Amino acid sequence: MKILATVVVRSALKGDSHGSVHLLDLANGKSAQVIDWSHQDINWAGRGYDRGLRGIAFWRNQTLIAATDEIIFLNQAFDIVKRVSNRYLRHCHEICVIGNHLYATSTGFDSLLRLDLENQEFVDGYHLRIDWQGKVRSKFGGASTPSLIKFDPNAINGPIPGDRLHINNVCEHKGKLYISGTRLNRLFELDAEQVIPRCNIPTMTHNVQFFDDGFIYNDSERDRVVVDRISKKNSYFQVPTYPVTELKNHQLPHDYARQGFARGLCVLPNKKIVGGSSPSTITVYDSHDGHTQSQTFNISMDVRHAIHGLEYYPYA
Repeated sequence: MKILATVVVRSALKGDSHGSVHLLDLANGKSAQVIDWSHQDINWAGRGYDRGLRGIAFWRNQTLIAATDEIIFLNQAFDIVKRVSNRYLRHCHEICVIGNHLYATSTGFDSLLRLDLENQEFVDGYHLRIDWQGKVRSKFGGASTPSLIKFDPNAINGPIPGDRLHINNVCEHKGKLYISGTRLNRLFELDAEQVIPRCNIPTMTHNVQFFDDGFIYNDSERDRVVVDRISKKNSYFQVPTYPVTELKNHQLPHDYARQGFARGLCVLPNKKIVGGSSPSTITVYDSHDGHTQSQTFNISMDVRHAIHGLEYYPYA
């Protein structure tokens, strides 16, 4: 079994490589860097911003990976065969394929975009917005449901740029679409007309997805993976950390780059959970035991190198 992982090099400076893609063989622990992402025509502001590569999905023997404002299509030799962008795609994080459509989070527009993969065209946009009353409720820990505004991603009268909800996750379950964000404390189902709250989650979570009779997510604020089941008590896996003396660039402020930040999550066919963390670490957890780390693999000890996308690789 193999795992495909994307990396963002947080706080990378202009001129540097700022991302990569790695293929890890779980059987022998060997990893290979299959892409070095060093495109220089990006916005170098902030910590992550336009840097690196993020979400991963698969369609018709191709690998689809999210860059900041485009979706790149790769063949099985990891050559780029197509790049698709849109004026409303900004700071894309997670992506998800359902049938012949790709759903991409546009974090910089508080939106979700739908791409027709057969025609290589963006066909729908979904903008989420919370009114002032909802903002007040959220500020004091209350739950708010965003309103949904559908828009044409090919028109010029779409939403203005804004990152108020930090919508960074999209997943599929039984043919239905779900979204979440670090400033939302619930997972929402999205249909053509509205968003419907389905379960409570902490803020500052990443990679929420369904698992068994519950769901799993990265509780990034607490540096752990959570398995939340209806039938059992929650399980918590603390992500690996290393002695400071072994780390590179550990002197950066924690809001720029730190070790232990949990990001990237997928499930293997054998139901084991695979989680990512910084510095570039991939860990296999036993989903039936809230303490066991059955395998841990480190790609880099530089705390700037943060796993973002993480998926079971389905091709030979």
